[in-house]
Amino acid sequence: MLSLLSFALLIAPTAFAAVDKEKLKAELAKMEDAFCTMAREKGLLAAFEYFAAPDVAFIDTDPRKFRGIEAVRERMGRTTGRQSDVVGAFHRCLR
Repeated sequence: MLSLLSFALLIAPTAFAAVDKEKLKAELAKMEDAFCTMAREKGLLAAFEYFAAPDVAFIDTDPRKFRGIEAVRERMGRTTGRQSDVVGAFHRCLR
């Protein structure tokens, strides 16, 4: 048993490698920029359809009601103009 514990302690530092926060920030910024570009060029709904996770949920409503891409289409389809009730969170994209 002691040898198994020793082995586990030896490999533990390599099993949980340090997270490169700067790399993650750069990846997130790149994805945000791509989302914003698509939102400007093709519309906010198209950007959501492309980038959203399959179980996407709106946090300002009941997530059980508005979950998934069909719910996104339903909710955003009810808005007018540039989908103003959702755009507030993405105002940077539409400049």
